[in-house]
Amino acid sequence: MGDAAVGKSCLIKRYCEGKFVAKHITTIGIDFGVKPTQVDGLPVHINFWDLAGGQEYFEIRNEFYKDSQGAILVYDVCSRSTFDSLDSWLQESVRYGARNLV
Repeated sequence: MGDAAVGKSCLIKRYCEGKFVAKHITTIGIDFGVKPTQVDGLPVHINFWDLAGGQEYFEIRNEFYKDSQGAILVYDVCSRSTFDSLDSWLQESVRYGARNLV
């Protein structure tokens, strides 16, 4: 979670697919990535929901919070305002149903 254009999609693409995205492409609504891994020797798939950061996508985003089990807060180290807004992102997720996030 985080403001628009902070690198959420790039992080997911890099981790899930091993690809580096050099050019910014705005996420429209929701995108996702899947990472196969193992937990305690058992195969699992971790689903990463890439939620668009723009306020115009709020109605779409809030439908995805209720079943979340974890969250990654993302900000741009060159933009203090994106760091300052992280608390509001966490509050939004809790307000719309995310419980016990890791």
